[in-house]
Amino acid sequence: MELTSRWHYFGGKGRECLPGPLSDAGPDNWGRNVLQTAADRRLNEIDLLLATNDRTRMGALRFIDEAGAIRSTFEDSVPRLVALSDLRRINLEFERGKRDLAFLARQLQGTGGSLGGARPKSALLDGKHMAIAKYTSDRDTMPVERVEVATLNLAREIGIRASRALLELARSAFPVAIISRLADAETNACTTPLRRAF
Repeated sequence: MELTSRWHYFGGKGRECLPGPLSDAGPDNWGRNVLQTAADRRLNEIDLLLATNDRTRMGALRFIDEAGAIRSTFEDSVPRLVALSDLRRINLEFERGKRDLAFLARQLQGTGGSLGGARPKSALLDGKHMAIAKYTSDRDTMPVERVEVATLNLAREIGIRASRALLELARSAFPVAIISRLADAETNACTTPLRRAF
């Protein structure tokens, strides 16, 4: 966006109606699906942007009102300390379209609205630190989460700056990758080990 004192005007359909920096702070396919199902109506781009839990939002932007208060319409204290196996089950049931989708979406609301991508994922607290739980999709034809964790750990072993990663529920058909969001200020490498039990 050009740095100017003039008004900026944007138009278009769907995500194109907001400028890139704002649109990028909103939910991607998975989060949009969860938020709209939970609301039981079609949300516009501003609704989706503000329905995303600000605490778990990716990126550096925060959306505040004139008084400086966060404008996120999601008030729950998320990420919630829920058993990882329960979150995996809820995400899988939502992805498969089983049971009451609105009920499942409300359980997922706030856990993964702006984490990006089309795959199921949740934000979690690991002690005081944020992490992302990335779930094996019902549609996967290869062990995506196993490969991602192995790749990140291999990168760290050879000195590449990469997030800490663990594979939880590893013996199941639907393992979960836990990726730390805590980065060291100097190296951009995660320095605090993740707790194994959620």
